[in-house]
Amino acid sequence: MSCRTHILLFQSTADTAWQRLVGGALQPGAELHMATEATLAGQLAVQRYALAILDTSALRRDVAPIIAQVRAAQPAARIIVMTASPTWARARAAFRAGAFDYVVKSRNSDEIRAILAAALDDRPAV
Repeated sequence: MSCRTHILLFQSTADTAWQRLVGGALQPGAELHMATEATLAGQLAVQRYALAILDTSALRRDVAPIIAQVRAAQPAARIIVMTASPTWARARAAFRAGAFDYVVKSRNSDEIRAILAAALDDRPAV
């Protein structure tokens, strides 16, 4: 029996280039699921995720409520916030809401792979 690692990628807009980049950085056996603000609750209800990546690049509101929503539905999931415009205030808010990591959004698949592997390697048993 194969054990798949399910990873949720939340985006406020459909950035197919970013989806392909993240999908290409996944380890074998990992499966990427997509969510937007409109579909997030449904995605969280139907699948158990090891990792949730919240891309805040096009998000027009604070990410803390989204982190809280993911945390409430998926308490064991690690949450990584990726942003193109990091600030100390946003990072503090993300960590206070329950984020595992807050990183600058990269277009380098090796960097993304390293960030995802670090979060998955350090996760508690589910």
